[in-house]
Amino acid sequence: MELLMAAGLGAKELFTYNRENFKFDQDQRIEREALRLEMQVKRFELFREDVRDLVELTVDRMDVYHLVGALFLEFCIVLFCEGRVQASAPPFLLSLFLLSNACAFIYLLLAVWLSMHASIASHSFGVRLLTRFVRLPIPSMKQIAGLRSTLKDYERQGVANLLRLPFQDQQEWQQVHGIEESDSQPSQPSHPETRARPEKTPAPVAPVAPPPPVAPAPAPVAPMSFGPGHDRSERSERSERSDKATTLGKPLDSQAKQGSNQINSGQNLLPEQDETVIGGEDLLSCSRGAQPERHVQLFRQLQSKWQCYDAYCRVCMGLGVNQILQGLSYYCICHTLVENRSPTTGYALVTLFQSTTIALAVLDLAGLRRREILAVQVVGIMPCLLTAWGVAHGNRIEGGVLDPAQTYMLSPLSFLCQVLWLELWLRVAAPHGDDQAKLPRRFRQVLFLDVFGDSSGWDPHDRDNNCEDDVIEGEMFKQLGANAKEEEKDADDEALIAAAQRASSQLMMAQCGVRRWSAAPSWALSRQQHKELEALRDQLKNWGSTICTELERCCRLKGITEALRNLEKELRAWSELSLEEQSADPFAGCLVGPFEHDDGYKTACYHFEIETQRTLFEDAAKQCPGALVLSLQAVAALIKDLEEAARTLLELRSTLRCLAESSRCCLDAMTFNLLKYSVNGFRTIRRRLF
Repeated sequence: MELLMAAGLGAKELFTYNRENFKFDQDQRIEREALRLEMQVKRFELFREDVRDLVELTVDRMDVYHLVGALFLEFCIVLFCEGRVQASAPPFLLSLFLLSNACAFIYLLLAVWLSMHASIASHSFGVRLLTRFVRLPIPSMKQIAGLRSTLKDYERQGVANLLRLPFQDQQEWQQVHGIEESDSQPSQPSHPETRARPEKTPAPVAPVAPPPPVAPAPAPVAPMSFGPGHDRSERSERSERSDKATTLGKPLDSQAKQGSNQINSGQNLLPEQDETVIGGEDLLSCSRGAQPERHVQLFRQLQSKWQCYDAYCRVCMGLGVNQILQGLSYYCICHTLVENRSPTTGYALVTLFQSTTIALAVLDLAGLRRREILAVQVVGIMPCLLTAWGVAHGNRIEGGVLDPAQTYMLSPLSFLCQVLWLELWLRVAAPHGDDQAKLPRRFRQVLFLDVFGDSSGWDPHDRDNNCEDDVIEGEMFKQLGANAKEEEKDADDEALIAAAQRASSQLMMAQCGVRRWSAAPSWALSRQQHKELEALRDQLKNWGSTICTELERCCRLKGITEALRNLEKELRAWSELSLEEQSADPFAGCLVGPFEHDDGYKTACYHFEIETQRTLFEDAAKQCPGALVLSLQAVAALIKDLEEAARTLLELRSTLRCLAESSRCCLDAMTFNLLKYSVNGFRTIRRRLF
């Protein structure tokens, strides 16, 4: 009897002790979940503030352009009305003056119009981004209810947990009503940029359709996206599933969806229907510091819809100011050389205004070298100089008035040079690059449209990028006597660097995908999968060797040496990697599959976990919640992206080599063509006049 009483008292004390532990642990869990939800809301408030700041950057700039353009338009109207030339100027001089003023008015009107469009479009798309995509992750009632815990749950923990002795084993509580705890299984950052290797693109792992109905459906979980767009988000997730990967027990986070979009590069990032609202608990575990988040990437995708209006607004304003200075030059010629016969003052004013046009061109252009900018502007200042020289040396009659019957032989050259100058500026302002925005990247103002500094445009302040592409280009610089420290950064070198970095990044991703599939046991792969995997290995070897060879040829460029150092010329097996390298793999934690097993009665699908060498059938989905599956189709998509990157690098290298060989005589050819056009035009005019 005494022994039974002692055992009962001991069991009571153990029961009370473990119940207090249960209450303490549940209080800690609830506080942690509440703090997580609060921090999640705070973070998305920062996201929304970022979107507002990015929109205001364009709106404020367009307001300034609108105001300045309106003031310039008023100045053009003043020249047309109150600034009319009263002297008996030659007709060709009046034509040049009026045409320059008209061109200035048209360019400035376009600048004002484009600024209004860019301002309205940026504000509208910013509101769309805030109201339909970047929503605050307000928890639902189901999630809030999942945080609760009752003492009745304690009674369902089993005898081992109810009567556990102090300091014995590890007490693990089973969450009955709430969301299953993940302390025993720490989640890994789903975004590959949080890993050790730099400049990696997201892992192209996409959610796919669930297995046949024989497998049990995963347990319902709380939604990962919140806000008004949650229902549409769920529909989009279901519609984007394919046969490449399987989600086990937990929805994918937004970064995994980004990887899915990378495989299907033809899809629109912001579709008109079934939008995906940015939200989810996994975003809190994959913070990347100063790197752009998903909302920034969405904004930059939307920015391409009005960025061209922003850029060409500034281009039109620059051309309009140039034509205003041309009109002022002709106005000064009329008053100093025609009316007052003051050639010194006239030449001084013309020189002053034309020097201002050259200075503005040097400030506006960043994609051309200074000698090329000067060559273009020399064509632009020739009309004023020829007009001033012809008027100053014209015949005068009684009273010092120019002879109305006099023929100015050089006047056609003024119009011809003006047309050539407009044609050159049309080519300079043409869209540069293959991106969707179609921006005139030779203009310096376009460089500041991307506040993150990682666009493919020009960066004239980076002196390290003045390195020559090869020996031919270096010899060209020596013959021209150019100083390497004063040369602007070449757009072709920047494009080559971007193509090389993209190719190296795609090669690393393809190597990781093929390595992970090669680590799967051979008995799990079917005969068709063996053939496909062997073909993918051969393609990886061929394109990898090509990319390494091209990177070695352009290793003088900035960033190429580091990218070449990080590449693996020979693909190592998964077992040869260290633990740190395995954990840094972008596909770490991803399951390999799906594989099929036929036991004679039915065909079951299963996946293989490389880290633990486990075979997981669909019934074992609860053992690995939230895991992603790397399918063989996803690896094939990686190899296809690798092939495209390698071909782009090869084509760019061959193009740059041809340009480097032909750039020695580009200035001589420009001068020769200008002289040829001038002589031919002069001969044609003489034949018509005489």
